Amino acid sequence: MWCVQVILVNDASPNEDLREPLERYVKLLPRKVLLVRTKKREGLMRARMIGAGMATGDVLFFQVRYDTIRDAISTCCQKLT
Repeated sequence: MWCVQVILVNDASPNEDLREPLERYVKLLPRKVLLVRTKKREGLMRARMIGAGMATGDVLFFQVRYDTIRDAISTCCQKLT
């Protein structure tokens, strides 16, 4: 199995697109997509470690830029269904 789950970690971003619009989008996706929000800015590596700690798969893929995340999620979710 190529893609077991998708874990999105929002590191307390002030970007409005990563709040309500992202929550609505995630609700349309398969159950294996998890949205996690940190209460304060943790930094890139700590945010990655938060996501990695929740992962159940053997292989991790990190996507940093939020403006390309929909493409990455779409590709991965095609494999989830």
